[in-house]
Amino acid sequence: MLLRELRVEQLRQFREPYVLGALSPGLNLLTGPNEAGKSTLVRAIRAAFFERHRSTTMQDLQPWGDSGAAPAIDLRFEHAGVPYVLSKRFVHRKRCDLSVGAQKLDGTDAEDHLARLLGFDFALKGASKPDHWGIPGLLWIEQGCAQELHASVAHAADHLRGALGGQTDELASSLGDAVLERVAARRAELLTPGTGKPAGAYRQAQADEAEWRAALAEIDGRLTTYQAQVDELAALRAEHQRDEREQPWLALRRRQEVAETALKDVASWQAELMRVEAQAQELSQRRTLLQDQLEANRRTEEAQERRVAQLVTRRARVSEVREQVEAARLRAQQADVALGAARAAHQAAQRAARRHELHQQHTEALRQSAEQQALLDQARDHAARLQALRAQTVPVVIPPADVKALSAALDGLRDLAVQESVLATRMEVRLQPGQRVYLNGEALEGEAVRSLLDDTEIDVPGVGTLRLRPGGRDLASLAATRREHETRLTDLCERWQLQQRSPGLLDEAQARNQAAVAHAAELAQAEQTLRLLAPQGVEALEGRLAAGRLRAQALATELSVLSPAAQIEQAGHADEPQADAVVLAEQRRQAEAAEMQALREQQETQLALQTAREALATAEAALHHDEAECQRLAAELADPQRQAAREQARRQLAEVVAQVDDLARRVASQRERIDAAQPEALQRDVTRFRQSADLALARHRERHEQLIRLESTLQAEGTQGLAEHRADLQARLTQVQRRLAEYQLRAEALTLLQQRLQVHRQALTARLQAPLQAHLQRYLRLLFPQARIELDEHLHPRLLARGQPGAEEHADVHALSFGAREQLGIISRLAYADLLREAGRPTLIILDDALVHTDPARLDAMKRVLLDAAERHQILLFSCHPELWQDLGVPERRIDRARLSAGAC
Repeated sequence: MLLRELRVEQLRQFREPYVLGALSPGLNLLTGPNEAGKSTLVRAIRAAFFERHRSTTMQDLQPWGDSGAAPAIDLRFEHAGVPYVLSKRFVHRKRCDLSVGAQKLDGTDAEDHLARLLGFDFALKGASKPDHWGIPGLLWIEQGCAQELHASVAHAADHLRGALGGQTDELASSLGDAVLERVAARRAELLTPGTGKPAGAYRQAQADEAEWRAALAEIDGRLTTYQAQVDELAALRAEHQRDEREQPWLALRRRQEVAETALKDVASWQAELMRVEAQAQELSQRRTLLQDQLEANRRTEEAQERRVAQLVTRRARVSEVREQVEAARLRAQQADVALGAARAAHQAAQRAARRHELHQQHTEALRQSAEQQALLDQARDHAARLQALRAQTVPVVIPPADVKALSAALDGLRDLAVQESVLATRMEVRLQPGQRVYLNGEALEGEAVRSLLDDTEIDVPGVGTLRLRPGGRDLASLAATRREHETRLTDLCERWQLQQRSPGLLDEAQARNQAAVAHAAELAQAEQTLRLLAPQGVEALEGRLAAGRLRAQALATELSVLSPAAQIEQAGHADEPQADAVVLAEQRRQAEAAEMQALREQQETQLALQTAREALATAEAALHHDEAECQRLAAELADPQRQAAREQARRQLAEVVAQVDDLARRVASQRERIDAAQPEALQRDVTRFRQSADLALARHRERHEQLIRLESTLQAEGTQGLAEHRADLQARLTQVQRRLAEYQLRAEALTLLQQRLQVHRQALTARLQAPLQAHLQRYLRLLFPQARIELDEHLHPRLLARGQPGAEEHADVHALSFGAREQLGIISRLAYADLLREAGRPTLIILDDALVHTDPARLDAMKRVLLDAAERHQILLFSCHPELWQDLGVPERRIDRARLSAGAC
């Protein structure tokens, strides 16, 4: 089979017609980036063959968001030299046309013809699934599915048998499938086909044998129990009689009493020990008090010695500090004199500089007052203009929405007038002189013309009344609309005080708004100008002007007080103040620096004097404190009572130490005595002997009750005839075991016969596998040199053997890596294609982004495989990695993304 051309339209991203033509008989490399449409073209080929044109599940072929599209697929191919043209439309305007040479087929006839030709089936309902795809499903590899081979072969099994009919018939006739099936059926009556476990009568016999065996075991257990109970009864009687004679619990009670007596003695020893320890603790506390008292006396003597030594140092320090205070006082007096002179010089320089500064400030104050007066005059003028603008009457602004509504109402009334003039009933009246009629109460005479829009009554005196209803529903609707517009117009005119009947009503409203806007702009400009001139108001300007004038007067007064003559002189010479200012500033700076230096020196001398006086006060206070403390300690140490108390404490301490040592020896002796008695062990003995006596007595009583129960049980068991019942069960078990052995022998014979038949069948299967094995080896040696592959009975690759003969390594195909299984899957499909080609069946191989998990070395080997297969089959290789296939030696066909629509899915 050679695919020549594929054309698609309105199919997923291919909204516009797209043609894939001029396909070569061998290997065709079709590349493009992701979403360029490669998988869509493969989907189109599958849909053209596998899907019924009347299927209702093909909406996935439509472009995204275009539910009205009708996906169209056209194919041109050849088989056995016969040209085929297939055209299919899905979803809308469904049809299927097939040309086979000069023969024309359409609809299901065309689809069934293709299914027989290529070897696939159609789904009875819904979309086609992989189990319907048959041989194309085996050879047209979907993206990421090359490694999945078993399901594809299983789905194509019937079609493969049809294509290889002669060989399979030979296999069926030679093996005698009928005999094999009869043997399998007979064996299935006794054993399950899958697991080989017993079934039917065989399984029932096993269950019966287990049931009777369990019953016999239960009887044997009861007999064994009966005999054991008899033995137990004899032993219990002997033990009970021995306890009645010896009464072991009495001996245990006596040992318990001995241990309790010893434990009471230990308790009295422990009480005596606690009394002695309390006495020793009391004496230890008294010893500590006496030691503390003597230690306090010792510390007082050492403090007296330290105070006497420190007193000499204190006196020397006071003399030294007094000399430092006198020297600091002299330096402070000198610094005070120097500071007074510096301050006088600084004040003189300050007065001269102040006079010059006051003259400049007075001149600046006069200038600022003049500027403030001019600014105040301007602000007053603008304030008066602003007040006049605010006093003017400003028309109320009509909102734009109301202006728009007013315009709409007027336009509506004008339109209604035109419509009414067309639809109104025209009534012309010509009356004889002196005659009169009444139109809705209005008297008409002579000639008159009226347009009637509403129901009208014409009263003819002496004749009657005429009622006219002109226009019908249109006039009634127009009248209602007119009333709505007039009501809206009246409301707007009353709200904004407009003349409703004025012909220039809208112009009047717009002129009012324009006048209001112009007045607001002028008012805003006047306010902005006044804010620029007087941000804080005219009153603030007036206040600043008054303050400036008061400041000028104050400066003139201060200047006259300082030096009136100097002020007059400077007023006559405008250039001299500039020169004097520099000299005065320098003199003032130097005088200020001299004063600051004198002040720092004076402060340093005062600080030094204060520090010396504080040090003197501290030293004198420390000296007085040491002298007083020396006197106190001396008096305290010379006190006769204190000396007597110290001697008495020394005597008492010696006595207490001796008593404490004696009590310590007594405590140690008593503890040794108690430890030797082991009170904890005695307590455990008391508990042990008491519990042992209780247990011995309880066992004796329990054994007596057990004897009574066991005698009753044995009497009841002896009347049941267990031995006779066991003999009956043994006979039944023997009968069931014979039947079970017959079933087992028959099952083993059928199993052996089935195995022999299957071995014969496998030998014939190997003859069928030989051609496929040869094709597989052809491709396999290009990928795995010195390797071979083994097939199972279903022609699936099962084991891969690699290595030298005799040292081969076997690996289950399913245990290989993903990439290796993908490579073997492609090789196997190529071998199937070779078999189908030899049987005269059409073959087309499609690889959609295959071998993406292959390393460079394996990929190079797979390229050799594909090129070898391309000599016998047409191969369409789709890939988004064109750089991997540049060395194939075939031209690359790009799927142009630019031809796809903007709505690509």
